[in-house]
Amino acid sequence: MILQDTNVFDNIIESVLITSGEFELVYANTAFSNLVGLTAKRMNAKNLAQALPFSDLVGHKAINQDSTLTTVGGQKISVQVCVEDITIDNTKGLLFFIHDISVEGALLNKYRGELKEKEAYISILDRKLFETSFLLAVTSSLGVHKGDSPEIMTQILGLICNKFSFPTAALLNVSEDGVHVLATFGKKSEEDYWLKVFDKTTPDISRIDMFGSKTFSGVLMVESQNPLKKEDRELLQQAGGQLISRLEQELLYTTAIIDSKTGLYNARFLQDYITNKIKRNQTQKEMFGLIIVDIDFFKKFNEKFGHTTGDEVLAFVAKQIRTATRDSDVAARFGGEEFCVVTTKVNQNGLRGVMERIRGLVEKEPFFSSTHGLLNVTVSVGGAIYPTHAETADDLFSNADQALYVSKKNGRNKVSMFGEIDEEL
Repeated sequence: MILQDTNVFDNIIESVLITSGEFELVYANTAFSNLVGLTAKRMNAKNLAQALPFSDLVGHKAINQDSTLTTVGGQKISVQVCVEDITIDNTKGLLFFIHDISVEGALLNKYRGELKEKEAYISILDRKLFETSFLLAVTSSLGVHKGDSPEIMTQILGLICNKFSFPTAALLNVSEDGVHVLATFGKKSEEDYWLKVFDKTTPDISRIDMFGSKTFSGVLMVESQNPLKKEDRELLQQAGGQLISRLEQELLYTTAIIDSKTGLYNARFLQDYITNKIKRNQTQKEMFGLIIVDIDFFKKFNEKFGHTTGDEVLAFVAKQIRTATRDSDVAARFGGEEFCVVTTKVNQNGLRGVMERIRGLVEKEPFFSSTHGLLNVTVSVGGAIYPTHAETADDLFSNADQALYVSKKNGRNKVSMFGEIDEEL
């Protein structure tokens, strides 16, 4: 390159500087003058050396990304510099192309900061989405499996293990009666294992307490290689709280509909069940039977052997009724020494078979009193069928009770069907 060709740099936006081999100014375009704050007349080897670190730049054929230019005012400007050897009038010189990246750097830092904020916000949204979807799945499980606590607990433990990548988990109940394993999921399903680690500090087992009532205070235990994060622990407590609340509601509901002495349904539940079943049957027209079971001479058990023995007799008869009936049948203690059974999809012969099975099991199965040894227990049974013998709940109860009366009148330990008793009434 020769000196007279330098005018080609006058109108470009990049800074151009040409020096001799000793860094004496040969040419500087307007962009360079503006960048360093020096006019061409004021530029010399000294102030140019102050503006650019020539010794660091010479020899770099490619762009130097990490250079700093110093203005007359002392301001440090980040620049990219490319240095080329040139010949000026047969003398070696240097050509510098200088690109100001300070503004770009400032913008880049700004964008990086904004990007970091957006990434943080996205991370928060991702977490909220995770929490919402998890709690929604828990709520959905609680809504689907009504009245089936074991399946609910197992499914939610599986959901927890899947969402949090836990290999195994367990739900325990801590009450005045002690610690009980309610449900487990995963590779460690043995109840003994969870009872052993319950009170111990185990590195890979995390414990989440979910306080309920005196009757039910749940503890979720999960296996995790790393300690649980605070937000994960809080989320699990929240989900566990929903489960505990549901189980407590079921416990209260069960208490309201279950007879404490026999474990069967109580009279209120049975009456509602039959009333609702008849309402549904107005369209479905499904036949079902009502059986009434009465313990023979029950008052003598209480008077002669005491109420404790009487309660044992009630529990004994309830057990035989459960054994003699199907899972789909509904058995209840109707009051005092009377029991009722609703059995579905039976005709008259089928209902009689169930009644006879109940009577026979009570008579043949030995009953041992805890205080009086072997005692003889029998029952009288009456039955009626909807809608064959009655079309309302009141009539159905009344007709089954009439059949029971015939069994008692004929000497007890008998079975009578309403449709077969007209001649005996």
